[in-house]
Amino acid sequence: MDKLQEENRLRSLMVGQISHDLRTPLNTIIVLLELVQDLTYISQSFKDEYIDPALTNCNLLMSLINDILDFTRADFNSDQEIQMNYEAVNLRKIIKKISLGFIKRTKLRGIDFKYEIDENIPVKFNTDP
Repeated sequence: MDKLQEENRLRSLMVGQISHDLRTPLNTIIVLLELVQDLTYISQSFKDEYIDPALTNCNLLMSLINDILDFTRADFNSDQEIQMNYEAVNLRKIIKKISLGFIKRTKLRGIDFKYEIDENIPVKFNTDP
């Protein structure tokens, strides 16, 4: 049993370290994309087509890495609870943003991707982003 606990502890430490190491370069990329987004001499269409999707995907990846870190910490410290920070998000905006990313990717492959948002989907949704 001690060997199993030690292996689990080492696995948690490794996952936590890898996740932490991924955050540093990803933070750099996010900051650079945000700086490019603020440049006035770059066209808005270029920003919409390239910068916004890259920034969205970087933020999604950062969110996943943060989730891995949270679960690793909770696993490593079994008495520690995972803190949830709920906030209202615009669900329709999120669906649209994700769909636009699919439209761009599928268009390059000759696929016509279409989506529609059901009017019954609430605009605001409380979640832990």
